[in-house]
Amino acid sequence: MKNKLRRLTIAFNTIIVIMTIVLIILSKHIDIKYIVILQGISMVLIVNLVMYLFFSLINKYILSLSKAMEKTTRRIKDTDLNLINTKKSGLNIDRLHNNFHNILEELSVYTVKQNNMLKKYSYLTEELEKNNKIRDVILEVSNSITQIDNLNELYNLILKKAIDVIDGAHKGSIMVLTEENLLEYKAVIGYDLDGLKDINIKLTDTFLWNASNGDIQKPCIIRNIREFNKAHLDHDKYRLLKKVNALDIQTTLSSPIIINNKLYGMLNIDSINEGVFNEQDISLMSYFANQIGIAIKNHKLIERTLYLSKYDCLTNVYNRHYFEDVFKKVFKQAIRHKEVFSLVVFDLNKLKMINDTFGHTVGDLVIRTFAKTIKDNIRESDFLARYGGDEFVGVFFGSYGEDISNRILNIMNQLKNSPLIIDDTEITINFSFGIAEFPKDGAEIKDLFKTADKRMYEFKNNEKILAS
Repeated sequence: MKNKLRRLTIAFNTIIVIMTIVLIILSKHIDIKYIVILQGISMVLIVNLVMYLFFSLINKYILSLSKAMEKTTRRIKDTDLNLINTKKSGLNIDRLHNNFHNILEELSVYTVKQNNMLKKYSYLTEELEKNNKIRDVILEVSNSITQIDNLNELYNLILKKAIDVIDGAHKGSIMVLTEENLLEYKAVIGYDLDGLKDINIKLTDTFLWNASNGDIQKPCIIRNIREFNKAHLDHDKYRLLKKVNALDIQTTLSSPIIINNKLYGMLNIDSINEGVFNEQDISLMSYFANQIGIAIKNHKLIERTLYLSKYDCLTNVYNRHYFEDVFKKVFKQAIRHKEVFSLVVFDLNKLKMINDTFGHTVGDLVIRTFAKTIKDNIRESDFLARYGGDEFVGVFFGSYGEDISNRILNIMNQLKNSPLIIDDTEITINFSFGIAEFPKDGAEIKDLFKTADKRMYEFKNNEKILAS
């Protein structure tokens, strides 16, 4: 564009010079009017040229402005794009921030859930450990039933394990209900049993009775046992309990011990603190007391079974089977130590007639009375057994000859002088007996029995002869 303008300017100047020269030359030879026309044409050309140059400059300026505007427009567009991208980036950042915030919230929720799960797991672990401990305790108690012969020892074991299982427990007691509806202390931990043995609590004065209105079925918590005892126990009982420090507790968890749907006793777990027991402990206590009831029931059943394996249930003397076992041991010992004893065989007279006349209930009374009288007149080292329906056998140590005979005759006279009165009828208990001395009358058990039986029948026959 610059070159083109330069060329036009040169051409314009050249035309001006040429026309000026022409006009100078022609002015001398042509008419003035023609010179004026030529000047007019020259002026038109000059004006057109000037106009051309002016519009060229304007066009150039417009083009420059257009380019500047295009450039500015591009910059504006770029700026807009940048702004748009910036806004988009901002939106992305906001979205990212929101997503991150949501993630944090979800993580927080997850963390809370995880903590709750950990707490539940920890709680379940603790419960599992406690349940395992309870299971071990119950198994130990159940296994101890066959190993502990004394029921009081079993009470102490049960009480100790119950206190070990219940959280917050410090002391405790087991009380057994008597036929008079009095509760006796049988086992204690944290108290003086000797001081409590003479203190009996009425069933109607207990917290279980009052808390359940007499319907004792489940455990309960006594939050302030001191106030309860002060309100329900008579003054003398309260004073005695206070004297042996049985009231220095704050909370008691008490549970009935039920055996065969009957109240057998109570298990009491005490704490020196307030508010230590809860509903979970009540459930635990109920379960544990139930197991105690089963353990005691089984122990009594085993005890009864063991008793019946040794004793006659009607007379409470040795039965035949156990007598034979004991007698074999005694016989071997007598041989080894050269001891002397007497074997006595007894036979109740006219027992069948008494059963037929008065009934078996009276016959059983005769048998029991005879056995009790014999037991009351023998030493602890001697023993008696029921050998059959109306037959008994006894072993008497250090007695033989007239000594043992006189002892038996004294028992016979005692029974004759104390007849049974049945429906205004006197029933005299009479018996026959035979004595065999060891080792004088035999060196074997069967020989001693043979001799004692023979002498017993001889005595019976002599009694019949004397009676006739």
